[in-house]
Amino acid sequence: MKAGVTAEAGAHAASRTFLSLGLSALVAVMVLGTSGCGGGDRPPIGEVEGTVTLDGQPVADAQIFFEPTGGGRSSSAITDADGTYELSYMGDVKGAVVGEHLVRISTAKGATRDDNGRVTDPGQPEQFPSSYNSESTQKVTVEGGDNEINFDATSDK
Repeated sequence: MKAGVTAEAGAHAASRTFLSLGLSALVAVMVLGTSGCGGGDRPPIGEVEGTVTLDGQPVADAQIFFEPTGGGRSSSAITDADGTYELSYMGDVKGAVVGEHLVRISTAKGATRDDNGRVTDPGQPEQFPSSYNSESTQKVTVEGGDNEINFDATSDK
């Protein structure tokens, strides 16, 4: 008889422990869900948009990257048919960290292959000189608020 009471008491204690752990986990999720999403730890951001041209012509589908020279998260965008871009910092947050950035612009795309290794899209060679991408010398400063930063590149022709 005593053994039955002990097993029942043990099951009841385990049930209480499980419930307590479940409530603790729920409270932790609620606390984490309300902190960290408001951008309180995010550095100052300035919104950045502009136009990218090469030899006076707008460049569509160019990838543009702003890399903070002082470290931190980069921002990026892809130009539209008119060569215009709007940087994204993270998720729905538009812009770039306030401060100096090294800028890289590239149009290169590698070939795409199917499952059998056949080329389905030959890709695209780089249109911009290396001083705009792999050996970039382009530096800009992003300020708080709205920034219009245009790039008028000249090819190596």
